Amino acid sequence: MGGTANWRTDLYSGPTSGTLLTHRESIELFTKLGVMMTPELKSPAVPMPFDGFTQQACAQKMIDEYKAARVSPRHVFAQSFDKNDVLYWVRNEPKFGKQAVYLDDANTPAELPSASELRSYKADGINIWALERSGILADGGNGFYYQTYDTAIWREGDTMRVLDVLANEVGILGVFSDWPATVTYFANCMGLK
Repeated sequence: MGGTANWRTDLYSGPTSGTLLTHRESIELFTKLGVMMTPELKSPAVPMPFDGFTQQACAQKMIDEYKAARVSPRHVFAQSFDKNDVLYWVRNEPKFGKQAVYLDDANTPAELPSASELRSYKADGINIWALERSGILADGGNGFYYQTYDTAIWREGDTMRVLDVLANEVGILGVFSDWPATVTYFANCMGLK
């Protein structure tokens, strides 16, 4: 399984180690660990419907596996880059849909949603959206997620300053991250949940 940035450890991602879990197996593991779950429904690699299986059926199947495992909707933050998936959950699985996450894929500040678009998301029942990912911050080329304030980020620890502002001044609900160790470290140090 490959998905780790090459500057992070690939110790456990090679073809000779690790076992890829099914979605059901991951639910079982996460339930045993007592953690929240943030599954991302991926876009299909084949045209849909595929053998009669629609994208909506796929979105429903993901939620059905949590229901079958008796996982509380409060512990699941279903996410997708496809707004239609999120709207499907909002309309058809409202207990899961109220905290479904719309993953914004903007690449430039001009592509970010406007205030009116954000209000329309909220009116549609989309309450949470996320964007975040970066490479090594200290090298100065912090990527498109930091482009609006790249000049303020000089070293890895500056991320802690950003998290502090988000948590204590903005009052965010939480942070979704491809690299949760940073957020977890900050939350543990600050006594946050």
